[in-house]
Amino acid sequence: QNLISPTHEAALSAVAKFTKSFTRNPVECVGHRVVHGGSQFTKTCLVDSSTLRSLYSLSSLAPLHNPHNVAGIRAARDHFPSAHQVAVFDTAFHSTIPDYAHTYPLPAELAAKYRRYGFHGTSHKYVLGQAAKFLQKDNLNAI
Repeated sequence: QNLISPTHEAALSAVAKFTKSFTRNPVECVGHRVVHGGSQFTKTCLVDSSTLRSLYSLSSLAPLHNPHNVAGIRAARDHFPSAHQVAVFDTAFHSTIPDYAHTYPLPAELAAKYRRYGFHGTSHKYVLGQAAKFLQKDNLNAI
């Protein structure tokens, strides 16, 4: 089904209606890809009101993405109130990079204010997992 929707609310309304058309079971969990978790969100987490406020406060780190991620989560909470809302962060995959890799080559007072984050971590994690499976390796350290 094609869906052109002007808002997250309208889109989730259509998804809720579509879901109810083929199952009587309630949606138990909704997963959300969130672009930027900053230094605060380094793992997948359940989203509650406090988490949602924190995510919105990180909007300046990804202004074209995070506000829309938050709007989608809010709409999903409205349409699937009994479902767990789970956030997966693109930046989480790269959260363990060493200091020398996330520090910009700037004077110390500036470098302390800025941090390099990696992006597209959910894709990198998937591709790395597929490569490990293909190579039949349990632990793959790839660059």
